[in-house]
Amino acid sequence: MKAYLFLDKTVSSIERILVILASIMVYFLGIVIFLNVLGRFFLGKGIAWSTDISGYLLVFIAFFVGPWLLKTNGHVYIDMFIDKAAGKVKTGLKLFSHFVIVAVTLLFAWFGLTTVIDNYQTNVMLMDVLQTKKYLIIIPIFVGSLIMFLRAVLMLWKETQFRNAEM
Repeated sequence: MKAYLFLDKTVSSIERILVILASIMVYFLGIVIFLNVLGRFFLGKGIAWSTDISGYLLVFIAFFVGPWLLKTNGHVYIDMFIDKAAGKVKTGLKLFSHFVIVAVTLLFAWFGLTTVIDNYQTNVMLMDVLQTKKYLIIIPIFVGSLIMFLRAVLMLWKETQFRNAEM
């Protein structure tokens, strides 16, 4: 149980940091969009890189907030079947749901990591206004997916420990 508590505390701290970063990104995104609208309205020209930055920030925000949403059950969760089930069927559906979340987040983290490594080694550049190195855009996807995977493992661990304690 000590290992669970330590890992939960560590992942929770990382989740708080990611949520704070995502909050800052939301404000920055609002400022960029506001300035772009002002530029288009008053000067007839927008900020060239605003579309690129806006797209990147939206992806970063989604993957940085994802682990926290998973922790607070704020994510999309199809519970209409689980709520109608009872007993062992309900337990089985919950465990299956947790296994699916673990598998999906592990795949995202794995492919995120391999993509970051490949894009770093081959020096892939995006053909956008900023000429961004692609691995810099993929790193937040990997980090968010990894933390979501750890949170999902913790949720599964808690669910199985709770079930074992009941039996």
